[in-house]
Amino acid sequence: MKKILFAMLALLILMFGCISNEYSHYQERDGSALVVQKFDMSGVLGSLEEEQIESTLQQMCANSTAKDPELKCEYDVKGIVYFEKTFTPGDGHYIFETGGDILNKKYTLTVKSAPRMDTSTEESMGEAEVLGEETEIKLTGSEAKAMAANYKQFGMNLTYTVYMPGKIISANGGIISEDGTSAKFDMLDMMEDGKEIVVVSEEMDMMVVGGIVILLIVILAYFLFLKK
Repeated sequence: MKKILFAMLALLILMFGCISNEYSHYQERDGSALVVQKFDMSGVLGSLEEEQIESTLQQMCANSTAKDPELKCEYDVKGIVYFEKTFTPGDGHYIFETGGDILNKKYTLTVKSAPRMDTSTEESMGEAEVLGEETEIKLTGSEAKAMAANYKQFGMNLTYTVYMPGKIISANGGIISEDGTSAKFDMLDMMEDGKEIVVVSEEMDMMVVGGIVILLIVILAYFLFLKK
């Protein structure tokens, strides 16, 4: 059954274009993170009328939000769906650690998996048979390697972009933006290599810096007062 569904999915992609799955992870200092999933099916749905596309995507959003009331879903008539939800480390998809010294804060984000927020596409595109009923896309393990190979075989794209507080100083296997605020990863490459996404950033602790400045001002004022 899986082989038949894979063949049908491959035929759709070859005839109409690829499917793109892009994640954007906006990490907050308190550990929470807004994750946005952009599911682009415009290449596959492009042959349909706008009304048909809108009806399909409207139903997709309705099914998804019914399963998870905390999930937000929007779409456009080109065939692109946007899912978004706020997660915490307790959800199990990532680990967020803070450290550093007296003047600098250091943040380390380790992404273990990407949440599957597009579960409503399982019935319409056969993903339940292809990907199973997993609620996440794992980066490590034999299943991850097999999934990456299948995605690449059909020309499907899967990326994960991390936005961190402070300036990013390292991102294993990722491309850091010029301003240092984000790092983009090809998830399929990471899955094939069996690597988790690890991003490290740093920033000055402004509360400590502000405290030091105030202390210096007080000391300076004290000595000026003594001179008088």
